[in-house]
Amino acid sequence: MESKNDNQQKSISPLNFSNTQDDFNPQNNENISRKEDNSLNESANKKKVLKKDSKSKHFFIKFKAEWINKTHSNYKTWILEVKGDQYKFFCKACMKNYSCDYLKLHEANETHLRNVEKYGKEIADEASNLYFFEQLFNNKMKITTFIIQNNLPLSLAPRLATLMQNCFPDSMLAKNLTLNEKNTKEIIFAIQEYIRSEIYDIIKEKPFSLLVDESTDASNKKQLAFIVRYLSNEYQYEYALIDMIHVEQTDSKTLYSNFKQVFRNDDALIKNLVGISTDGARNMRGIYNSLSQKILASNKNIYSIHCLCHVTNLIAKRAHTALPSDIMFFVKSIYSYFSRSALHNDEYINLQKNLNVSPLTIPEPNPTRWTGIYDSIRVILERGQFWNNIFIRK
Repeated sequence: MESKNDNQQKSISPLNFSNTQDDFNPQNNENISRKEDNSLNESANKKKVLKKDSKSKHFFIKFKAEWINKTHSNYKTWILEVKGDQYKFFCKACMKNYSCDYLKLHEANETHLRNVEKYGKEIADEASNLYFFEQLFNNKMKITTFIIQNNLPLSLAPRLATLMQNCFPDSMLAKNLTLNEKNTKEIIFAIQEYIRSEIYDIIKEKPFSLLVDESTDASNKKQLAFIVRYLSNEYQYEYALIDMIHVEQTDSKTLYSNFKQVFRNDDALIKNLVGISTDGARNMRGIYNSLSQKILASNKNIYSIHCLCHVTNLIAKRAHTALPSDIMFFVKSIYSYFSRSALHNDEYINLQKNLNVSPLTIPEPNPTRWTGIYDSIRVILERGQFWNNIFIRK
C-alpha cells in the first residue's frame, strides 16, 4: 500500500509538473481548441450525412426489368422505365413519375385503380402505348403550327389545350394534352432546327446563293435576315429563310460575325456559296470595308450583286420625282378622307354595295412598302366611278 504522501509526491513530480505546465501553454491551448473545432466540424458533417441519408432513404429500390418482361407481372400493363433515373418508374395510367419505393403503395392507390379501370384498354399493350404518345405529341405539334400559321400569340396555347379537354372529356389524349408558352416555344425551336438542318444538308452538296437584308420590325428592333436560294432534287429553285437575327450594331464586322454564326463556322457550307445579294448600303456593299468584301476575301469565286428589288425601287423613286406632286397629294388625300372618318368610310362601302360591287378598301400609300403606292393607285382607278358621286355631290 502506498502512503498518501507518496501519492502527493507523485502528483507533484517534475514530470507531472511539466505536463501541467504544457497544459497552461498558450500554444497547446490553440492546438486543443483546433482539435475541438475539428471534432465539432466532423460531428456536424456526420449529422449532415445522416440527414441526407434520412432524406434519401426512400430511394434505395431500383427499377427492375422483370416488372415489364415477366408475363405474370402485375405491373406490366401500366408501368414504364424512366430513362436517366433508375430509382423511378412511370405510370401510364396516371401519366406521372413515382419513386420505386412506393410501387406497391401506388398499385393500391384509389386514384390509380380508377385510372387503370378507365384507361386499361388503351394502355394494355406496348404498341398502343407508343401510338398514344406519338398521337399526343402530334396534337401538340398541330396546335403549335396552327398558332404560327395564323400569327396568334403563344399565350393562347394553354387555352387551346384546355378547350380540347373540355370538348372531349372522355378522350385520354385530350386529358393529357398540356401546353404552355414555354413548351410551345420549345416545339417551335425544334421545328425550326429540323427544317434548318434539312436545308444545311442540301446546300452542303449543292451550290446556293444568299440574300442578306436588314429591316426594322414592329417592336422597332433591327433584324438581319438570311435567305438562301438553291436547286431542289426536282430541279426547281427553292427559297428558304434560314435565320433572322436581332442585331444591335450593323457595322461590317458584326454582320460578318453573324454570317459565320448562321452557317455554324462550317467551311463545308460556305464553300458552296456562289453568289450574295444585298442592298446598296455602305456596310453591305462598300468597296473597302463591307460584308460583301469580307465574304469575298474568304472565297474570291463568289459573285456579289446589288439586289435587283432594291435597284428597281431606287429607279421607281427617281422616276416618281419627275411626276407632278399633285398626283401623290391626291392619292394621300383620298386615303386620309376615308381612313380618318368612320362615317365617310361607311358611306363609301354602302355605295359599293348598292351598285352590287364587292367593297374594296383603299390601302395606305406607304413609301416604305414597295407595293403600297401601287395598290393604292390601283384601287383608286378601279373605283374611279364613285369619286364623282361622293365628292362632286358634296
